[in-house]
Amino acid sequence: MKIFKIKAFFFILLAIISTSLAGNYYSNINKNLFIFPNYSSLGGSNLSYSRDGTQLSNPANLPLESWSKISLAYSGYFDNSFSTSIASFVVPINEDIGIGLATGYLYIPDIEITNNINLDEFIFNSNYSSSSEIFLNVSIGYKILKLKKMMVSVGAAFHCLRRRLINWTGYGLGVDIGSTFLLKKPGVRFSL
Repeated sequence: MKIFKIKAFFFILLAIISTSLAGNYYSNINKNLFIFPNYSSLGGSNLSYSRDGTQLSNPANLPLESWSKISLAYSGYFDNSFSTSIASFVVPINEDIGIGLATGYLYIPDIEITNNINLDEFIFNSNYSSSSEIFLNVSIGYKILKLKKMMVSVGAAFHCLRRRLINWTGYGLGVDIGSTFLLKKPGVRFSL
């Protein structure tokens, strides 16, 4: 009973921390582009339940299945004004632990630079540049509670990001945490 209380306390603490440390929307605006086509076609409705090691999936789902998965995707948008490539690998280590690895690349070509505009003479001497974003994601999930009718798991995803926009380059590190409560019958998952 003491171990159950410790695990329940850890689960509640994880839920409180994850809701209080939610990130800035604009700092992660491009991560909506790093979605596999099958999730995009569903309008993103199953992202919190996916097992992919992408930035948008919940890492707590990694230990809940027993199979490995490799996903590769490329997407070009708006007449190839930008393109996204993403690769993901997910594997169970044992019956309690699952890990995921993903990498993605976003490329935006031919951004028009308007620094040399002269409004008095209406002369517009522009040139072009490109922008890119590269991310790496490593995820791990662990079952903290296993009973006949239910399971509870937690997970963490670590992100590394390099964003280049014309003359500026930025780097970032981030962590996402998640939890999943699975009722085996009727097979319902609740994620946070």
